Amino acid sequence: MKRLTGFTLMEVLVVLVLVGLTTSLLFTAIFSAGNIFSRLDSANDYVNKERSAVRWLRSAIGASLAVNKKDAAHFFVGTETAIEATTMLSVFSYPGKLVRFSVRLEEKDGGMVLQYAEGLSSFSDFLALGSNAKFEYVNSRGAFFSAWPPEPGLRGLLPSNVVVRSQGKIPIYFDILLRRQPLEDLRDLL
Repeated sequence: MKRLTGFTLMEVLVVLVLVGLTTSLLFTAIFSAGNIFSRLDSANDYVNKERSAVRWLRSAIGASLAVNKKDAAHFFVGTETAIEATTMLSVFSYPGKLVRFSVRLEEKDGGMVLQYAEGLSSFSDFLALGSNAKFEYVNSRGAFFSAWPPEPGLRGLLPSNVVVRSQGKIPIYFDILLRRQPLEDLRDLL
């Protein structure tokens, strides 16, 4: 008698079970990889937004102007929670235009948010910070102050750096690149 070649029913069932298990594991891995890529993409978006906000603030704060003592309305004034100054590189206006801007730290959702405004416009949230955020001001000798100007005789002058410190975050340094002492009366330019 001739023996028939082929697979038994048991062999076919074992192969089907193995293919089903492999397929389900493969789909689970693909779904998990999709979730991971989605989370990485949202984290990348957050980092890019944060980087842009820091870059904009660096340009505005870094281009702050030192003004003559006669221009009291345009002094650089800083406390632990707010900065007011005049800049030529604002965020929302044309470059080169003198603009008065304000930056402040506000508590929001259990943390601090750095907010920015120009002129009389309303504040916009720019950067999420950790808790207990504050501004510090560094003079040309490297001394840190909690307010600027640290003494009345320095009104109109600029600090060398502004530092934002917050709990759980790396400090952000804003270098002020222009002259720290006024050359002329700004009323001629306004």
